[in-house]
Amino acid sequence: MRTDNELAKIAEISTRLTSRHPEVSRGTVETVVREVHRDFEGSRVRDFVPLLVERYAGARLSHPDPDEPWVANS
Repeated sequence: MRTDNELAKIAEISTRLTSRHPEVSRGTVETVVREVHRDFEGSRVRDFVPLLVERYAGARLSHPDPDEPWVANS
């Protein structure tokens, strides 16, 4: 179950990743973060979800798959 604290941390992650990836639009960063966060929806242990979201989203932004639809919109 997502908490307000977790959602606040996810918002902070979007801000940090936007700063680290100025070549990618803020909207794209937010989309990637939301998609990665959604992948952890069924996780019962929530303590490390924000850390994992930041790592996975950061990796996707650093090494985009050319077949991802958001790459063309960056």
